[in-house]
Amino acid sequence: MTISVSLRIFSQDLTAADIVASLSLTPARQWTKGEIRTAPSGRVLDGVWENTYVTFRLMDRQRIGLADALSSCVRQLNHLASALGKLRQSGAKTELFVGWFLDKDSGDALPSNLLAALSNLGLDLSLDVYTADTPSKAHP
Repeated sequence: MTISVSLRIFSQDLTAADIVASLSLTPARQWTKGEIRTAPSGRVLDGVWENTYVTFRLMDRQRIGLADALSSCVRQLNHLASALGKLRQSGAKTELFVGWFLDKDSGDALPSNLLAALSNLGLDLSLDVYTADTPSKAHP
């Protein structure tokens, strides 16, 4: 079992540059509402982005339990609580995106204090589970 975690921010009103500046983190991918859509490779796609999006990788394919991975990410982000709160007040959606890659049947329990810590940071939890028979997907 391995886990990847990213902080993802979505907004209708802010630019990607605004979000990056407010968090002082290095983005893995970003775009601003109204820009021409591109693939991760840079290839131009049809249309324009309908919202602003920025993602920051916090953990990349580590062999760790789900609760431990989330606890580690909460510790990484605690100093950004105020900035995350301001983003949410501006209407942005803030979430942790977890890619959970399972070799076999598995599970984990999320303790209430961890769930409270995620809530205190205003982070939604988006969980994608990939089993051994699921083709590997790129990290969003």
